[in-house]
Amino acid sequence: MTSLEILALFNNSIESLPPDVFRDLSQLRELHLHYNKLNIIENDVFSGLTNLEILNLYNNNIKSFASIMSIDLRQLQELYLHSNKLNIIEDDVFNGLTNLEILSLSNNSIESLPANVFRDLHQLQELYLYKNKLKVIEYDVFSGLTNLEILSVFNNSIESLPSDVFRDLHQLQELYLYDNKLRILKTMFSAD
Repeated sequence: MTSLEILALFNNSIESLPPDVFRDLSQLRELHLHYNKLNIIENDVFSGLTNLEILNLYNNNIKSFASIMSIDLRQLQELYLHSNKLNIIEDDVFNGLTNLEILSLSNNSIESLPANVFRDLHQLQELYLYKNKLKVIEYDVFSGLTNLEILSVFNNSIESLPSDVFRDLHQLQELYLYDNKLRILKTMFSAD
């Protein structure tokens, strides 16, 4: 099966994945693991997936994941982690995903995002963070996302945003901030 390009394992009852389980599937472009019962994603689970472009992990029970985005996932373009039980995002978890264009972290329990968590995601065009428990957005959290076109942060608990928090988002076309607890708008929409 070394020529396999698409692997659909969705809508099963998979609870865990052993390390290196996909290591011989170097031609795999799409991996669909959504609607399972995955709890934790261990290191090296995605080792060997050097051509993977789409990874669907949504609608599982994932509470945390280590730096699962191994060096092998440099071709990844779409990562779907929405509708899990994530509450903590480590600051280096997305390091090396320089080709990522779509990242969905919506409908989790994420309370905060480390500054510069998206620093390597220079090609990111769509970022979905809605329906979480975000209260604070750090000044540098969107730093370097110069190609971002869609940012969806609605239905959180954000009370205020730092001035110029969107300063690097030169390509931003859609911004969704409704259903938060915003009270004051600062100079976050400056054109500089």
